[in-house]
Amino acid sequence: MSYLERVFRTTERENRRAILAAVRPIEGGRMLDLGCASGHFTIELARRAQAGEIHGVEFVEDWAADARGRGIQVVATDLAERLPYDDASFDCIYAWSVFSHIDEPAQEAWLLELRRILAPDGTLLVSILGEESPAVGEAESRLDRRRLMRDGFAFCSYPVGGAGYDELVGSDQDDYGLAYVTRAHVRERWSRWLDVAKILPLELDSIQDIVVMRRPAAGVPGQASKATIPQREASQVESG
Repeated sequence: MSYLERVFRTTERENRRAILAAVRPIEGGRMLDLGCASGHFTIELARRAQAGEIHGVEFVEDWAADARGRGIQVVATDLAERLPYDDASFDCIYAWSVFSHIDEPAQEAWLLELRRILAPDGTLLVSILGEESPAVGEAESRLDRRRLMRDGFAFCSYPVGGAGYDELVGSDQDDYGLAYVTRAHVRERWSRWLDVAKILPLELDSIQDIVVMRRPAAGVPGQASKATIPQREASQVESG
């Protein structure tokens, strides 16, 4: 095994250890992995959470098939569609490297959608690129850190033909790229829909923060008007 392979595997183990430590047991409850890939880590996460039912969302069909082979109930869809789950369906939802790639309107729309399907007192874990995260790839020369600190959010879309993502998300996806958000922004804006329990800085790859959120058992603080979300996204997350 090469030095780089050893570093990668060590980092991967540390990433998983950090995520597992942030999970609360749900003792037979339902868990959803948003972007479950082949489902290998989904199973490990479900064991830690003591989940009785394991679901996943994955838009790459080959990966979705692999995850189904591991016993995960997978829906093959992407973030352009409303999730086919009833309200309050899940006790734990996990999304690794999802919010770090979508723009701010999409982030807020998906917080609304995930709140919809999260059970009262349920936990949502997401990873983000925070203010201390290094700029990587396409963002190296394009990330405006002054804007990030001023506005709390900065987004670098992938150019057509760049980063090798065209074959996955399509060349017309200008709302997919690298999204940077400050912790203060998360606490101020995301708390309109969910309680932000804690933010673990640079816990994934020494690049991404882990945000742990919960839906209150009774009521949701400061529900925002959907007028603040573009019509395209708002129509996708309306309940009923």
